[in-house]
Amino acid sequence: MSAKPFDPLYDPQAPSWTPSFDVALGGAREVLAEQQGANIYDDRAMLTAAVRLEIALRHLLAAYDAGAGR
Repeated sequence: MSAKPFDPLYDPQAPSWTPSFDVALGGAREVLAEQQGANIYDDRAMLTAAVRLEIALRHLLAAYDAGAGR
């Protein structure tokens, strides 16, 4: 069995945009509110929630690090 090539969810080498902390925090709260009602028995809903929350968390941490001068 051979491994299938894939595209990773996150590529640290790709150019990215870093929002301000306030924008990232508001976005994270919005995504969390949207995804809290996702059906845990629906694979597609869980995948969507996981990806959206992962992206929101990355934006939040990038904004925090940028604000802390890291």
